[in-house]
Amino acid sequence: MSLCRLYWSCSREVESRVRLDAISREVGKWCGEVEQGMRVEEPGTLLVLLDAYEVTRDEGMLQRVLDVVGEGLERLPVVVESVKLLAYCYYYVEDGECLSKAEEMLGQLEEEGVPQEELERAAEGLREFAGN
Repeated sequence: MSLCRLYWSCSREVESRVRLDAISREVGKWCGEVEQGMRVEEPGTLLVLLDAYEVTRDEGMLQRVLDVVGEGLERLPVVVESVKLLAYCYYYVEDGECLSKAEEMLGQLEEEGVPQEELERAAEGLREFAGN
């Protein structure tokens, strides 16, 4: 590899890292705003925060989301997003209650006639995070 090519390759890598850092800061800022209104009744928002954790690695935010879910497990709505949220929670804390609640919800959603494609995506996520 020529010196010029190596320079440009390294230059692009540095630019990418700078951009990724900026994105991570923006995601962190957004998460701080969203966290203010965290509610277990909004599993989609909690899912987004758990996805954002993968970018920010904000352990405090992760713990706050897990606490909201743990404290409000009985109020979690029976929707596909809740199954996905419980799968994430099981992945992070390996609490059997999360796993059994997610499986129970999948059964309820199937009985309610939720489209098979949605059920399968939720079940796939559950299998991925639960390891079976």
